[in-house]
Amino acid sequence: MTRIIPYLTMLGALLVQVALVPNVAVGGVTPNVLLLAAVTIALVKGSRAGIVAGFVGGLLFDLLGSGPIGVGAMVFCVVAFVAASLKENTFADGWLVPLVIVFLASLVGEIGYMTVLAVLGQGAGTLGGILGRALPAGLYNVVVAVVFYPWVARFLRRDKPMTTFRRLA
Repeated sequence: MTRIIPYLTMLGALLVQVALVPNVAVGGVTPNVLLLAAVTIALVKGSRAGIVAGFVGGLLFDLLGSGPIGVGAMVFCVVAFVAASLKENTFADGWLVPLVIVFLASLVGEIGYMTVLAVLGQGAGTLGGILGRALPAGLYNVVVAVVFYPWVARFLRRDKPMTTFRRLA
């Protein structure tokens, strides 16, 4: 049963991404719940589970959009792996480290996605795109992660009892 929990998390993130996220756009920027779920799984379960969740989330993200299929899967895999590596090599503990990692992962994910699309001729990766899309999306993902991360981390850690908020990181 514990092996299927990350997939259920990604399915829940897909439902939220499709049903709720389009209604909470702020200035044309929406949170990327699929990327947030993949990064959360990577932070809680480790790099292997994060890579699988990143691939699944990226592929679902690609299937939702109109861009080429595979770009999101590749970018989400790399971002989830780097997020898990950052968490494993960080000595700090608490609630701030996951939020910083979520911000960096969102920023790198958005910039990476724009860059790959620009290389494929599907879009233009410019400084305006970074400042107008990637930075606000990263900040928006952090705001969503304040609520999303503790709930999903608790759901993913069903086998380990938690008594404090520090245990969520």
